[in-house]
Amino acid sequence: MFFGSRVLIRVDGSAGKGLGHIYRMRQLGMGLRAAGITPAFVTLNDPYAVPLLEKTGLPCHVFDLGMESSCFTRAVEVEKPNLVINDILKTDDSWMDHVISTANVPVINFDDEGAGLNRASAVVNALIHSWGGYKREVVTAKLYEGVKFLILQE
Repeated sequence: MFFGSRVLIRVDGSAGKGLGHIYRMRQLGMGLRAAGITPAFVTLNDPYAVPLLEKTGLPCHVFDLGMESSCFTRAVEVEKPNLVINDILKTDDSWMDHVISTANVPVINFDDEGAGLNRASAVVNALIHSWGGYKREVVTAKLYEGVKFLILQE
């Protein structure tokens, strides 16, 4: 089982890019808390996204552009997660290397067409699988696809 008692959620959003990932992970974070699991967020400093995450009352580690790796490392030291969730759309090898080597726990990626498809423990692609941005036959992560994996807000 992937879930332990502490989950670190890496997510970004902004008014320009959109806040869908923020709302989804916010909902997931609150659901995890309701289930007795302690989540915390790591996010890029944005005047729209950060307050949405902070409203949950959950820990929120905020970084400025270019400081992602050091903030994530500090968040791992503070939160001591049993699981990391990435919801940043298209992960690259350097980010996955950092996450895996720093946290040394299972990693689940959401909406990933990048390196996470072969580096994460599991990938949840509720919608982007239909975009055709990757070939299922070469994916090595456990793959969950389709609308039944959407996280909807009440």
